[in-house]
Amino acid sequence: MTSNILRHSGTALLLAFPFALASQAADPPFNTTLLGSIAPGVPDYADVWGDGQYVYMGRFLQNAVDIVDISNPASPVDLGTYTIASPNTGASAQDLKVAPLNGQNLLFVGLEFNDPHGVQIVDISNPASPTLLTNIDTEPGNFEEIHNVFIEDEWLYMDNSADNTISILDLRSYNPLSPPTDITAWTYQLTSVGNVFVHDVTVQNDRLYASAWGSLEIYDTTNIATQAPNLIGSVLGISVHAAWASDDGQFVVTSEERGGGGLRLFEIIQTSPTSVRLVQRDSFVLPANNAFSVHNPLWVGDRIYSSFYQYGGVALELDRTTKTMELVASYDTSDITSSGFNGNWGCYPLGGVDKVLLSDLENGLYIVDFSALQISFPSARPEIVTPGATNFITVEIEELGNSTLNAATLQLNSSVNGGGTVSSAMTNIGGNQYRAALPNVPCGADVEYWITVDDNQGRSFSDPATAPADRHVAYGAYGLNTVFEDNFETNLGWTVSDSGSLTSGTWERGNPIGTGAQMERGDEEGTGQNCFFTQNGVVGGSDGAADVDGGTTTVTSPVMDFSAGDGLVRYSRWMFGSTVDSDNFEVEVTNNGSTWVQVENFTQHSGGWIKRRFRVSDYVTPSANVRVRFSVSDDPNNSLTEGGLDEVQAQVFDCTAPAPTGIKNKRPNGSSPNRP
Repeated sequence: MTSNILRHSGTALLLAFPFALASQAADPPFNTTLLGSIAPGVPDYADVWGDGQYVYMGRFLQNAVDIVDISNPASPVDLGTYTIASPNTGASAQDLKVAPLNGQNLLFVGLEFNDPHGVQIVDISNPASPTLLTNIDTEPGNFEEIHNVFIEDEWLYMDNSADNTISILDLRSYNPLSPPTDITAWTYQLTSVGNVFVHDVTVQNDRLYASAWGSLEIYDTTNIATQAPNLIGSVLGISVHAAWASDDGQFVVTSEERGGGGLRLFEIIQTSPTSVRLVQRDSFVLPANNAFSVHNPLWVGDRIYSSFYQYGGVALELDRTTKTMELVASYDTSDITSSGFNGNWGCYPLGGVDKVLLSDLENGLYIVDFSALQISFPSARPEIVTPGATNFITVEIEELGNSTLNAATLQLNSSVNGGGTVSSAMTNIGGNQYRAALPNVPCGADVEYWITVDDNQGRSFSDPATAPADRHVAYGAYGLNTVFEDNFETNLGWTVSDSGSLTSGTWERGNPIGTGAQMERGDEEGTGQNCFFTQNGVVGGSDGAADVDGGTTTVTSPVMDFSAGDGLVRYSRWMFGSTVDSDNFEVEVTNNGSTWVQVENFTQHSGGWIKRRFRVSDYVTPSANVRVRFSVSDDPNNSLTEGGLDEVQAQVFDCTAPAPTGIKNKRPNGSSPNRP
C-alpha cells in the first residue's frame, strides 16, 4: 500500500497514477489484460450481471437486455436481446440481477420510468430464449420507478427512486414452474429511508445497505422471516449512489454519483446489539482528466472493484492495518472526450476476477482479467527500526484469479538514505507468509522499501502498486521523543489567518456538527472529539452553508522545538472537495518563520481522517523554531470544500542506545558493592 510518509522532491507532492494526461484516448491497462469485447445491439449499455458463463447487460432508456455467452472470453457470442414488451415499452432496463430461486436461475429486471410495472422476473434456463414469468407492481406507492433490485436468500428488495421507500417481497414459495402472472403486494415496506430518495439497495450477511442519496442507512435483516428490517445506523453523504460491504461486514464503501465523486470507505463499529456507528477512514477519487464520477462498486475479498464514468473499471485494495485503500489495477474502456455521465457504467467481478465484466455506455461489454498476486502485511508496517540491527519485513501473498506465485521472484527491495537499491529474496516462514531483512539503518537515516514479485504467467506486481515511484518508509531510531502534541481539546496557541477574499469557512477549533462533507468529530483514533475544521454551520443546515468559499484559510502551529535533532511531524487531515479542480489542502513547514517550504498539496478526496507524517530534514534544517501551517482553499469559489486537522505531534529521533541489560555489577576484588 502507498506509504503515508511524505518525501521532499522540490515540487508539490503528486500521487503516482498510471494514467495518461488526458482522456482523449484510452489509458494503458494497469495490472489488467483485456480478454475480449462485444457491442451487441445499439449503445447506451447500462448495468451488467452474470452467472459465470452468461452475461446480462441492461440498456439505459431502452426496454432491452442484451445476453452474451462468454464461455470463451476471447470470443464472446451475442445470444440476442430480451425485449420488454407492451405495456412496458417505455421502461429503462438499466438495473438487473441474476440469482437462483428454487433451483432455477432467474433474471430480475428493474423497469424504471413509470411504466405499468416495476420489476419483471424472467426465466433464463435457456439464455438464448428468455421468457417472462411475472410482472411485479407492488402497491401502494410509486413502485413503477424501480431503479435497483437485489435478491438475497429468496427475498427481493426494490428501491423506489421516486421517494425514500424500499419494498421487500418474500419469494421463498415462488415456483418458477408455476409462477403468478402478477405480484401486487409487498411483504414489508420500509418508509422514510433517509431524507431524499433511495437510489440503491444491497443485502449482505443479514444487513441491508440503503443508499439514500443524502445518507447511507443500515438495517438489520436477521429476523426478516418474522419481522421487517430495523434501522441500526446511518451516516451522512452527498449523492450516495450505491454501497457494498466487505465479506466480513467490518467495512463498507459508498459511491457518490456527482462531478468529482469518489468512493468513501467506512468502518462499521458495533456499539450495541442493536446499533452500529460508521466511521469514515478513507476515500478515493480519480483525477478529473481521467474520470467524471465513480459509479457502481462491488467487494471481493480485500479488493473493491468499481466502475467510473468517462473511464472504466478499477480495483482498490484495503489495507486493514491502516484502514485505507490503494489503487492496484485499472482498465480504461472509454475513448470519449465529452463530460458527464458517459463511459463505464457497470463492473461485475463476482463471476471471477479473471474475467471481470465492464459495461461501457458507448462501447459495450469488456471482459478483463484482473488476476493478481495480492501483497499485504499481516501487521502494521514499522515507523522506526532499530539502528544497526536486523529488522525483518513480513508479507502475505494471496493468489487471485489465475495468478500463481513464482516464489523465486519474490523480493524485498530497499534503499538507505537515497542510496543504491538492495534486493533480497524473501523466505517462506509458513503458509503464505514470507520475510526478509532490511539493510542496517543508521540512527536518523531512512530506509525506503518495496516488494516485487512475478506470477508464473510472467506478470509483475509490486507493493506499493506503483513502486518504485511510491515506496514504504521507516526510520532508524531507538525511539521517538515527543516535543509537541495537540489533540485540540485545549487552546495551545495556534493562529488563524484568512485571505481577504474569503467569505466563509475559516478554521475554528471545536467539535464539528457534521454534514455530508464535514466530519462529525475529530479523528476517532485519537483522543477527544475536538479538532480544527473549516467552520461550523447550523445544525440541520445545508452541506455548503459554512464551507470554504472565495479564498484561503490558514492555521499555523505554535513553535515545535527540534533543536535536539531531526524527527517527524505527524497529523491527521480531512479534505473534501465536490469537484476535482484547483481547490486544495496545502501543508507547509518553516524553521525560521519567514521561509515556508511546501510539504503537501492535496486536491483529490471525499473526506476521511488520513494520517500523514514527514521528516523535518527532508524540507528544512531542524531548529528550535519549526512551525507547520495548513491551508484550505476554494478559489475560485466554485465548489463545496471542507478541511479538518487533528492529532498533531512533533517527535525527535532518539539516537541514544539503551544501556545493556543482564550484566552484574562486580568489584575487581569480588567484594560486595555495599561494603568498603
